[in-house]
Amino acid sequence: MAPSAFGTWAKGYTRRPSGRREVSSDAIVTALPAGPGHAVVPFIGLAEGMVVAAFREAEVSMQHIRRSVAILGEQIGVAHALASKRLCTDGAKVLFDYSEHRGDVELAGLTEVVSRQRVFPEVLLEYLRRIE
Repeated sequence: MAPSAFGTWAKGYTRRPSGRREVSSDAIVTALPAGPGHAVVPFIGLAEGMVVAAFREAEVSMQHIRRSVAILGEQIGVAHALASKRLCTDGAKVLFDYSEHRGDVELAGLTEVVSRQRVFPEVLLEYLRRIE
């Protein structure tokens, strides 16, 4: 992956394309504040970066990845969601195995994160890829 891409994943970004409104996004990879010359990305951040790269290689859009991470982190309380072994993709969406998510029967099993629609692995088996 390009260092500039990893940098935006770890630091977030704010851009103002000419003639357009400002666009910004928060970091999606764990990074620690540090002074110059010090490592700012812990091992968990490197693992998350590898997963983002795998999603991008599978052609999942950054907008979808960012939205999925926000949902898993904020609404469901999954810390370091990108480092979870329960992530999959069908090449277009981020899927999460909610089978360990207690208390919400509707979310149990493989579910598309953003729409919260259950998927049938048998139907997607040919396209399904676990992100490791």
